[in-house]
Amino acid sequence: MIFGGLIFTLKTGRPKLFLYFFLSQPTKNKLYYISMSTKRSFKVFLPAVLWAILIVGLSSMPGASLPDMNLFEPDKLAHATVYALFTGLILRGFYLYNGKTKVKWVPQVLTAFIVAAGWGYLMELMQDRYFPGRMFEIADEIANIFGTILSIGIFKLLLKL
Repeated sequence: MIFGGLIFTLKTGRPKLFLYFFLSQPTKNKLYYISMSTKRSFKVFLPAVLWAILIVGLSSMPGASLPDMNLFEPDKLAHATVYALFTGLILRGFYLYNGKTKVKWVPQVLTAFIVAAGWGYLMELMQDRYFPGRMFEIADEIANIFGTILSIGIFKLLLKL
C-alpha cells in the first residue's frame, strides 16, 4: 500500500515529498518512507519526467487497429526498451539524490517499479479509451513490465544494490 503527499516540515517550512510504504507480512508490519526536498528531487528526476512525457507522445500516435500477440516482435522490444530506460532514469534519480551511494531496495527500487509499471498500464488504458486506432494490449503491458524488471536487474549489477 502506498501513500504519498506534499507536506510542509515544521522545522524549515519548506515543502517535502513523502512516499509511504506499508508492507504487511505475516510476522511483521513495517513502514518505509522516502522523504525528499522538492527542489532537489525535481532536478534529479527531471530526465525521468521528460521521458514520461515522451512516452505519452509515443503512446498517442496512431497505430494498427488489430493487436498482434507475438511477444518477440519489434513493437514489444520497443516497449521493453522504452520502459527499461524509464525505470533506469527513475533509479538514476534516486542514485543522484542519495549522493551517489547505494539505492535503497525496498522504498526506492519498489517505487521505481511501481511508477514505471503503473505508467505503462495507464498508457495502455489511455490508448484504449482516448486514442483512435489504439487499443489495450496485454502483450504490451507484459513487455513494459519485462523492461522495468530488466532495468532493475541491470542497475543492480552496475551498482551492486
